[in-house]
Amino acid sequence: MTNMTTVKKKPKVLIAEADKVQAAELKRSIERYCSDFSCKVCHSGDQVNSKVERYKSDILIMNLMLPVFDGLAVLDRLKREESSLSLIIILSPISKDVFVKAAISRGADYCIVTPISPEELAKRLMFLYEVAVTGPESIGEYTTDVSQTASSPSSVRETLKKDGLLIPEYRKNIRKLLSTIGIPAKVKGFSFLEEAVVMTLEDRCAVNNVTKVIYPIISRRFNSSSATVERGIRTAIDIAWSKPGGPKLMKKQFSFAPGEFSKKPTNAELIALLADKITVDEA
Repeated sequence: MTNMTTVKKKPKVLIAEADKVQAAELKRSIERYCSDFSCKVCHSGDQVNSKVERYKSDILIMNLMLPVFDGLAVLDRLKREESSLSLIIILSPISKDVFVKAAISRGADYCIVTPISPEELAKRLMFLYEVAVTGPESIGEYTTDVSQTASSPSSVRETLKKDGLLIPEYRKNIRKLLSTIGIPAKVKGFSFLEEAVVMTLEDRCAVNNVTKVIYPIISRRFNSSSATVERGIRTAIDIAWSKPGGPKLMKKQFSFAPGEFSKKPTNAELIALLADKITVDEA
């Protein structure tokens, strides 16, 4: 991205958010607490590039889960078109989500973990824009969610891109483990569990709130619902548990964990066990 050399003009913000209520609230918050900023809104990925160009936007605030083109596709298009945006901020409920890492590697500058108070959002937005237009010298004075502070945005991207290379290996091992404990690859719960385990490996806190974090994120990725994700994972566990020797097989695979597997694990319990198993095997 091309940095601007002055902050004298009124910064123009484009908000890309599929949820119209959340988009409106975000717009109100920015315009209330950042009086020098003007905002426009769009609700699908195919609108972003044209609106950035039409409105001469300086800042893009984008939820990665967008219809038509998701956030990653949008970032790829912006990069190809050599966008002059000064700052790209992505919104995510999980700071170390694999999609967040992919977004950083594609040119996003910062991740804001949601939910966030309007005041804090405004504070971060003003700070980040100032850094973007004046240079990265002061970036270390403020802790970022994804990078945990780095010397420059480019070094953040390189670090995360390097770390992201581990993900394909994670997925390979997760799929192998799911098959080993008796979950067929053809059932929806197989894919749902794979995503849930990746999310947990990236952010261990995610599994502590499956209903508000894991299920909603997976449902958006699969164009489904949280209830469908929960049910799909539960069905996958039922299949594995009901197979001859299913409980003994799980006990064998998760021998590092306490307990006798006298009862079927819950969705959250199995996700945590799978993540722990991958971690132990990778150590």
